[in-house]
Amino acid sequence: MSETVPCCYPVLEPNETTTRNRAVLKLVNGVRSAHGVHRLMLDAQLSRTALAKAKHMVEHRYFDHDSPDGQGLADSASGECIGLNYPTICRAVEGWRTSEGHHNAMVNPRYRYLGVGYAEKLIAIDGKPAKYFWVAHFS
Repeated sequence: MSETVPCCYPVLEPNETTTRNRAVLKLVNGVRSAHGVHRLMLDAQLSRTALAKAKHMVEHRYFDHDSPDGQGLADSASGECIGLNYPTICRAVEGWRTSEGHHNAMVNPRYRYLGVGYAEKLIAIDGKPAKYFWVAHFS
């Protein structure tokens, strides 16, 4: 796990979702390539579930793989990475890369597809500021 994510993309405007998703895909595939694992392809359904998860965390003021109402991973996804307060795409993917569980999801050779979700809203979670919510779903 000595490689680093090579470049930083800025946080993009909400209407630039496709550009954001492709940038995350490129960085995740770079990590996978460094481990000799095949590249992923973007999946629209996974991106919808990842976006729904990011928005759900904002609306319900939590940050966790499981929601306060007990909902877990979407049925269409097999793996999930979440990130909080990473102001750039690069930092979000780097955060996943340096987290053992998220790194393992990113380089899992069983996965073929990736969906990306992102929500941005300044809220408080447990009295601490939370603004950038990142979700990656894998299948």
